Amino acid sequence: MDDYWGTADEPDHLKRIYTALPNISIDYAVMEKADRVFVVQGTFSWSDVGSWSAVEQFWPRDADGNAFKGEVIAVDVHNTIVDSSNKLTAIVGINDVIVIDTPDVLLICSKERDQEIKK
Repeated sequence: MDDYWGTADEPDHLKRIYTALPNISIDYAVMEKADRVFVVQGTFSWSDVGSWSAVEQFWPRDADGNAFKGEVIAVDVHNTIVDSSNKLTAIVGINDVIVIDTPDVLLICSKERDQEIKK
């Protein structure tokens, strides 16, 4: 790793390493196997942002319950999450939907099925 640290190849190298790791929780992979674990009490808020519906709580919502990021035109839209930082997104007549536009993929998903996105 040291050969790549601070170089232009670092992001690609980190991505190769990360994608090769097993897809398991840190609780199972590390904490359950650790012999010496120490806990420090803290007073801070915590949110396990593991879904787009969880992210929604951190974005301002309009009067129709929509959480938009980026340039969005919405007509008759309710309880919908849109992240459209890359281009203008226009949506009409939808409810309870997640629309996420990234440079390499456009995701459109029912909010009730957002846990299936990882599939």
